[in-house]
Amino acid sequence: QVREDRNQNSYVASRYPLLEESLHQQVDSWISIGLRCTEELPQRRPTIEHIIHFLEAESSSSLGPPDREVRMISFKEFEDITNKFSEKQLHGESIFGAVYEGTRVDGEEMIVIKLKEHRRPSETQFNLVVNGLRFEHKNILQLKGYCDETVEAASKRLLCYELLQNGSLDRKIFGDQSLTQHPWEERYRIIQDICKVLQYLHEECKDVHMGITAGNIWLDNDMLPKVGCCGLSRIFAADPTQIYNTKVVGSW
Repeated sequence: QVREDRNQNSYVASRYPLLEESLHQQVDSWISIGLRCTEELPQRRPTIEHIIHFLEAESSSSLGPPDREVRMISFKEFEDITNKFSEKQLHGESIFGAVYEGTRVDGEEMIVIKLKEHRRPSETQFNLVVNGLRFEHKNILQLKGYCDETVEAASKRLLCYELLQNGSLDRKIFGDQSLTQHPWEERYRIIQDICKVLQYLHEECKDVHMGITAGNIWLDNDMLPKVGCCGLSRIFAADPTQIYNTKVVGSW
């Protein structure tokens, strides 16, 4: 009803129809937060900290057009994409969980992150964070979908991202296709782009990545680097049972 009333009196809808769709998504997100705040059980309501995190993400990231909307994917489909999380599909491990590469039935290649299962935030906290993981930056890997299901009494939480043509940076550094085959100017540009992402996260999003490694940076067909797992620190920071040191040590 709120959305219908807004549509009837919307100046934006009449003058800027393309922008209106993005505003619809924002209104839906705010309504969703409001409804979660009315949960009968206190533990199911988002805390003020989680609401602030979400609103900050809304203001510093773009919801994007409908074709970029993050969608829910079943655990069964994630099993199909990764061949039931086989060792052959395993790309590596990050502080957030196991990273797999796989292909959907339609041929689209995906990066799948199976989040660590112990000591994770509530369903409400998880959904609030996932809804804010859409950043408007050319060097950030875009979240495509997620899973939040209970299978055999165990909670399954997974995320999937676009898989880029040139794979991860670590394979370019340590693999057969060395970056030394690329001109110094291109390598320097890659370093610059990665630094711009960190600056964007720190200054505009007020966020610390906590997991920057060569294995978490992906290269497209034009050797444009894109950083993965941006915003995931919010999921783990939302968990009061875990302790994280915010001092800059090692990867960040």
